[in-house]
Amino acid sequence: MSEKFGRLLTETKEKSEEAASMVTSFIKKLLLIISRPARLLECLELIRKSFIIFRSSRRPGKGGARYQS
Repeated sequence: MSEKFGRLLTETKEKSEEAASMVTSFIKKLLLIISRPARLLECLELIRKSFIIFRSSRRPGKGGARYQS
């Protein structure tokens, strides 16, 4: 996606410097909007993997510690 934005910006600069500044501002805002959910998804994926590893280490009979009451 970044490559496409780069090409868009290059083509826009060739046509109009004024338009290029507007497109640059738009691209920065759009990338910021897109990056936040992407980072959130990465964090959730890491949390899920950590939980699965933790849960599997706690299961009796699966090589993990047995839960004692």
